[in-house]
Amino acid sequence: MNRLIARLFVAICVLSVSSLSAQAQQRTYILVHGGWSSMAEWSQVETLLEQSGHLVYLASLTGLGDRAHLKRPDIDLETHILDVTSTIEVRDLQSIYLVGHSYAGMVISGVWDRATDRIEHVVYVDAFVPEDGHSLSDYLVADEEVLSSNDDIVALAAQNEGWVPLFGGRLELPEPVLQPLHTLIDPLVLQNGPLPQGTKRTYIRAVGSATNDSSPTFDQFAKVIREDPTWNYLEIQTGHLVQVEDSAGLARLLLELE
Repeated sequence: MNRLIARLFVAICVLSVSSLSAQAQQRTYILVHGGWSSMAEWSQVETLLEQSGHLVYLASLTGLGDRAHLKRPDIDLETHILDVTSTIEVRDLQSIYLVGHSYAGMVISGVWDRATDRIEHVVYVDAFVPEDGHSLSDYLVADEEVLSSNDDIVALAAQNEGWVPLFGGRLELPEPVLQPLHTLIDPLVLQNGPLPQGTKRTYIRAVGSATNDSSPTFDQFAKVIREDPTWNYLEIQTGHLVQVEDSAGLARLLLELE
């Protein structure tokens, strides 16, 4: 009986150590969706990351997706930054892998500024990487067939009660998805000076595939970042909607990050 008890004690100790080891390796990911979108686009990536033993939180931005009922004209970039930082603070999250797609590059840059000490790694997935004082509209390019100035965007919003339908040749949608105007034309304001160089950061560029072209808007960021040794630069063979087109491939890249 004593031997049995001893063996059970050893087994419990081994299981406890294994559990602690698994917890030590567990990561916390926050996935932030892009403009004209919702957190539903991340559902497959969420599942794959959770199956690998990690904690995953899907940010939901005010006025979009499951928070569309909160739609109001004063929603701006700062609102969306607060959506994410509030999640971090309420849940007391630490050592975060903060991931943003497309427009969410604007958002996670602000979150990185506000919650620097809680962030382990910032990941831009075919996303805008703004400088302080610049808005998303500052980075639009003509060859994407999108509106090229704040005046154009404001004029379009005026036709839609202050909201901007998805542009870039897709205005023919029967029920266009709408984006808050001020998230596109208001500049990012860094409240704590330059973003810290010590934070790990990765850019994942969608270079296109046999069925979907890459988005030229994001060439401007990839061109600079891939030559910068302080960044980790990766590529994936999909069109712009990476997390939907190749959720397994994107999840693998996220899991392989340091």
